[in-house]
Amino acid sequence: YINNSIDISKKYFKKIVPILILYILYSIPAILYRAHIKEIETSIPLWISLIFKFKGNRYSWYIDLYIGLFLLIPFLNRMYNTLNSKKEKQTLIFILIMLTSMVPLVNGKIIKQFYLPTYWTSIYPLTYFFVGKYIKDFQPQIKTHLNVIYLLLIIIIQGSIEYYVASGEVYKHFFTDYTSILRLIQGCLIFTLLYKANIKNEFMHKHITNISMLTLDIYLASFITDRIVYKEILKGFTFT
Repeated sequence: YINNSIDISKKYFKKIVPILILYILYSIPAILYRAHIKEIETSIPLWISLIFKFKGNRYSWYIDLYIGLFLLIPFLNRMYNTLNSKKEKQTLIFILIMLTSMVPLVNGKIIKQFYLPTYWTSIYPLTYFFVGKYIKDFQPQIKTHLNVIYLLLIIIIQGSIEYYVASGEVYKHFFTDYTSILRLIQGCLIFTLLYKANIKNEFMHKHITNISMLTLDIYLASFITDRIVYKEILKGFTFT
């Protein structure tokens, strides 16, 4: 959505450098923490290797993903912009959804003998990217109360399915992977609910803007706190 007009230029590609620096800065404390709790060995060569493999900070999978998408964005924009009509853009998104987001829902679950190709599911970031571009182009409108109802309905459906599949055991990520059509719909509904919000309160506007600029920092930094907090929460549960 926000990268809709990005084109091929040296200035754009240079913007990857601050992201890589940010990744390294948050990987170092994550690695030190993991070494402290004896999850990994205290070995500088190992630590360097983990950084290069995007495994030092367990949340750095997003950086691993984003680097490729970042480099492709100017070319993806040019490709998308050559499509001549709304119908062609809808066809592109439909095909991507069938190749990525529908696979976890359909394969072996609805009709056991029916399977969609699974080889392309890993390109799901392109599905999200082009859906964002479509929203930017056509500005779809959903009445707020209906948007909220649809969102709650999808959450209830997904939660019910996950609860049923787990059957009192460990959570299985049955339909909550990022490739899931339910997760894609949730993302679209949340985005369409908020993307035209007009925050008139200057104090709120300023702080929400500041937080939005730090979302990547917050996500990478949360690895350590999540490990600590989840460990304490899980103490209250027993698993068989």
